[in-house]
Formats: sequence, structure tokens, C-alpha cells
Amino acid sequence: MDLEQWNSAVAFVRDDVRTIIRAQRTHQAIRQQLEARNEYPLEEDFIDADLGNDRIGAARYFEIEGVQIIVRKLHRRGLGARDVMGADLLYEIEGQKYTIIQYKSPDRRGRIEHDHQQLSDLVDNCPETMCSNRFRWPWCGSWHAIRSDEVSLYHQACEARHIFNGAASRNIAAFSSGLSKDTFDELFGLCWIGAPIRPGAMAGVVTSTTNANRVLFAVTQRGRF
Repeated sequence: MDLEQWNSAVAFVRDDVRTIIRAQRTHQAIRQQLEARNEYPLEEDFIDADLGNDRIGAARYFEIEGVQIIVRKLHRRGLGARDVMGADLLYEIEGQKYTIIQYKSPDRRGRIEHDHQQLSDLVDNCPETMCSNRFRWPWCGSWHAIRSDEVSLYHQACEARHIFNGAASRNIAAFSSGLSKDTFDELFGLCWIGAPIRPGAMAGVVTSTTNANRVLFAVTQRGRF
């Protein structure tokens, strides 16, 4: 490894650390906003709670590949209110990773509305700062989902913004490269997508890295957000 390669590797590690720290801060901010919102429930919160026979603000749970996924509603509440971080739902594997999702449905003409501000908020709140590098797309924490009875198409928020390219709306065909809901859920459950809020287990990494005669960077975090 020459000096240029070494500097590149160090820069990559620093980016990973910054991404995890940013994800922790974003995740904590979401949780704080939800806690503050649940202190002052609205009429619709009581309706939602009664529909599910749950307490107000309660999370929902489902399981994929043996992994428990926690889902919380971020959607706007009340007239003139805003979504949390530009998203409608929070997907979370507790203590490991999360992603926030904005949902859109096609209109009768099969077109998807571009909510500029909402999508911009969603992109801005993604902890991944190297979205132009497709190799890092599994670290993306903000996703845009198109849902209808016929289709489910999931994209990174930044990719959805690129597809819109400033247009007020796009035909649903422009989003055909997206992941299906089943694929998205499976990849999230397998921890192959989503914003990590803690590094992976060290034991296996140390062994595989040492056996491959590679450089190992160890970063220790004291305290959590």
C-alpha cells in the first residue's frame, strides 16, 4: 500500500465514523420529536390508538428472517403540521440501524407528485454523506416509497430527487428500477440496508481482516447520543 492508498483508506474510515455519529444524532432527534409530540396527543392519536388497541404513540412490530423490526409513525398530525424529518414511517432494528421512509401514491393518471420541500427535508436528514458513491448505498437512511395496489417501488431519497429532476411530477414508469416492498423489507431485516447507529461486531471482523493480511482500524466510542 502506497501513501496515496493509505490516505484514501484513512479518509474512508473517517467518513464511516462521521456517518455513524450523524446517524446516532438523527435517530436521537427523531425519538425526541416523537416523545415531545406524544406528550400532547391530538384527536387522531386517540383514533389511531383505539384502532390498534394500543397506547398513544405505541410502536408496531413485525419480524423478518428472525429479526424484529420496529415501526413508528412519523406522518404529519393536525392541520398545517409537518412530517418528522420529511418522513412518514421510521423503520428500526433497535440499537443497530434505522431508516426513515416517505410514501407517495400515483394519481389517476399514474403520476407521482414531487413534494419539493418534503423530499428535500428527507434527503437533508440522511446521515450518509457520500450518496454519489453507489458502493455505499446500503448505508442510506432516507428512502422514498411509491405504493399502490399494483406496485411498490423503493428508492434512496437522493435517487428519487434525481428522477424528479425538478419536475412537478413524473410518470410511475420513471421509478421502475426501485426495490419491491418485499425486497426492501428483506434487505432491511438482513441489515443490508439502513443507517447504522453502531459499528458491527468486532470479533469476526478482526479474525477475517487478520487472516486476509489487511489493515484493521479500531474506533472506540465513549457514550451514546
